Amino acid sequence: MTKELHFTIRPYQKDEADYIAEAHDRIYREEYGWGEGFSKYAKQVVYDFAAAPKREHAEMWVADVDGQPVGSIMLQETEETGVGQLRLFLLEKAYRRHGIGKALTDTAMAAAAAWGFHHLFLWTAEPLKDARRKYAQLGFVITDKELMTDWALDGSEVYEERWDKEL
Repeated sequence: MTKELHFTIRPYQKDEADYIAEAHDRIYREEYGWGEGFSKYAKQVVYDFAAAPKREHAEMWVADVDGQPVGSIMLQETEETGVGQLRLFLLEKAYRRHGIGKALTDTAMAAAAAWGFHHLFLWTAEPLKDARRKYAQLGFVITDKELMTDWALDGSEVYEERWDKEL
């Protein structure tokens, strides 16, 4: 008999910025062979958000299982009113396929609607097949690609993709 997994999606707490930064470094290194180029970028996003004063129309949520963070997603309004960017969507491997990723994205999408956003975008990368499939299901489409040559530890090329959605 499989034990049912109970989780909550909640706003992150200040002391969880280190977990989110470390998880991005660890998971992308282990699963995709990415190194300092990507890790430095992800950490900067996390710590900039954590250090900034609380803003309206900006939140980072954490997936919590038994009091432990197991994933994250961020949504923040850009310089352009009504335009939001999804960032830092991540889920620990052991907790995938339990509906947690869907709950994270549903939470962010509901906030975007509640905040009156008319457009969302995000950046992801070609190797992230599950995430890309999720974004397509949510109605996002690829609108741009950029070659990243400093992410992979082995020096291989990684295409970062911009995905957009009108709300």
